Amino acid sequence: MALEHVAQGQTRFFTPGVAPDPRGIVLGRYCVMTFATLEGAVSWFRLYSSEAALDELLANLAITKCRTALGSREIVVQIPAVSSYAADRAARLCRLVGGAMYTGTAKHFVKYRDDRSPYGYDAVDIGTMPATTDFMVHGDEFAQGYLREGDLPFARLLFRLSIRKLPGGEHLDDEDRSDLLLAVARGLSEGIIRYLWRNRVEAQAGLFTPGSSSAFDDHARDRGYMLIRVRALPERILALFLGTPGIDVFRPTGPNAAVAVGYQHPIDLASCASVFPAETFHVFWPNDRVDVLPGPIALSDIADLTRVDLDLDRLRDPRTYDGAAVEPIGVELKLAAAMGPPRRVVATLIP
Repeated sequence: MALEHVAQGQTRFFTPGVAPDPRGIVLGRYCVMTFATLEGAVSWFRLYSSEAALDELLANLAITKCRTALGSREIVVQIPAVSSYAADRAARLCRLVGGAMYTGTAKHFVKYRDDRSPYGYDAVDIGTMPATTDFMVHGDEFAQGYLREGDLPFARLLFRLSIRKLPGGEHLDDEDRSDLLLAVARGLSEGIIRYLWRNRVEAQAGLFTPGSSSAFDDHARDRGYMLIRVRALPERILALFLGTPGIDVFRPTGPNAAVAVGYQHPIDLASCASVFPAETFHVFWPNDRVDVLPGPIALSDIADLTRVDLDLDRLRDPRTYDGAAVEPIGVELKLAAAMGPPRRVVATLIP
């Protein structure tokens, strides 16, 4: 098996399903990346999500567990080749974590371009693919067949990953404290609302109960809590809440997700916001807990939730005032002799 360097302006290729893009780079409909372990694939998602949005790839993204002809198992990630710019980024990050990337359309995928061949590669000797092979990749001096054994949906992978503790992650600057969420136990909610209101912190609150997949879960209501969105929370109050049992602080990471302060999800959740349904809100807690709340979350101003003192035993009848003429106001005027000559003459006409 041999690969041939593609020349500038070349339009005919032996590899089926590939063609030059406007930059002259050989590109198929898809790109496939092979990793020896699932950790390698997760590392690629982590790097890519920090540089670009995964949403543009999710429509045709597939994570597959495959077995090679030699019996070894690998993780294959297929992404749409939306452009050679996106493919260049994917290939660079794939090589960084020890993977390899190929491009093609259906059954045959050829090695993606690198520094040795800026316009890509073409497989010049493609034979008949074995019947037990689902697809084949063509690299330097080898051709490897793969058999699909199972798929791993991206959403399932996302929710199975544990959030990681960040050193010094509890110290937030002014921008990070501009929008935070508090999960407050029911017994503390009234006091916390009153405390925020007294300290003139802009906040909205709502009562939520995490969804349950079991109809026999009688304790679902006991897991409910008050969710409070606070704006521009002072640093001293944030430190107080982080050290108070029954109060958990979260940072929004998109319109439908939030992660505990001091922690970070391995994959940037804002780059894959389309994974979260619009009618849900996901709260990522430490210790692998994820609460699914009904969304979009509707909150009320805490100024309308502060306590109102009522004393119904002491009835106060409204007073009645009758309109009357305005009482005259008189001012007594008296002329007095001055002790010295006036500096200027001032006269007042009194009718």
